[in-house]
Amino acid sequence: MVVFSLFMQKEVISISEIRLKTSVTYKGTGSQTQYDFPFDYLRKSFIKVTIDDVLQDTSDYIVDNRSILFNTAPAADSIIVIYRETDTERLVSWADASVLKASDMTISQVQQLHILEEGQDWSKLNSLYLDETDKSWEGNNHKIKNVSYPVNDDDVVTKGYMETV
Repeated sequence: MVVFSLFMQKEVISISEIRLKTSVTYKGTGSQTQYDFPFDYLRKSFIKVTIDDVLQDTSDYIVDNRSILFNTAPAADSIIVIYRETDTERLVSWADASVLKASDMTISQVQQLHILEEGQDWSKLNSLYLDETDKSWEGNNHKIKNVSYPVNDDDVVTKGYMETV
């Protein structure tokens, strides 16, 4: 996934320029039951779905290749997030004197890559990051708290400090 977006019947409505690799967001239509996602996964159980921030039970949908097929169409204007959450338990175990198979090494490498991508996406959504377009810090509408009173001329100023001066 290259852009965290809302989709309305396959039409992109961008809500942010945050580049994500492991999730996609759609806006429900009330009739659409199939939603595609562009990222790879190692096991179907690693694909998760939320509707309006509520994690959906896996009995409510089927993962079919790179699509989610809902049993019942999500409500109109609901926010559907399809994301990958790779298990951090080893998928491949190694033993002394065993044969190393290329397929096992690939699975291990891809698992590590997926976990890394998911961590990067989490950081982009849950922390400050540098917006390369204008070289300013992006807070994603999160509040900053527990900031000390300023000491130097270019320190951050809190609301409490401003109200006292």
